Amino acid sequence: MASVISIEGLTASSRSGGHLVDLILQVEEGECVVLQDWGKDQVRTLYRVLDGEVWPENGDVRIADGKKLGFMIEEPMYHDTSNLYDELSWIRDLQGGARNLELPMISDIVKMMGFESLADRTRTLKSYSPGEIIRYGMAAALLQGPAVIVLDGPFDQCHENDSEAVRNALLRIKESGVAILFDCDDEKTVEGLVDRVIRL
Repeated sequence: MASVISIEGLTASSRSGGHLVDLILQVEEGECVVLQDWGKDQVRTLYRVLDGEVWPENGDVRIADGKKLGFMIEEPMYHDTSNLYDELSWIRDLQGGARNLELPMISDIVKMMGFESLADRTRTLKSYSPGEIIRYGMAAALLQGPAVIVLDGPFDQCHENDSEAVRNALLRIKESGVAILFDCDDEKTVEGLVDRVIRL
């Protein structure tokens, strides 16, 4: 398999205090990779290097030609009065993808995240549980048809029922061929889900 993300000797620091020194990391096509035993500031420094917010001090960060990344860093933002479909449509319009027929259908992404009831068309995002908000954030990260989605602590705010729904959504994303990079320190939560664990 080919690498979608390839990092060699990365040294970077962020204002939050996260510091990475001589990091080597790769994410292959369709692979699910979890970061364990990293500090949250270090995780977010890596994610912000990948999305271009933090510039490396040293090393090489490469994204394979023509491949896109989707991000959910920190908690997803949303309009309190919007429902899931309206919010995702607004985000896609904002990203300039409204007329791009090669992008995945919003209805397909919503189904992949486990939102299938008619109520999901009318409920406001403000009424969602923490795990439902995470799944909304994952859906938003998938809107541009990325090769990899980068998720900041998708299980951090979840209670047990939410964790199972988030896990199932991640499994469906993985089955679709999209690679996943996320952080989670609970080995039991990621058992059977991830292909590789990277410890700092």
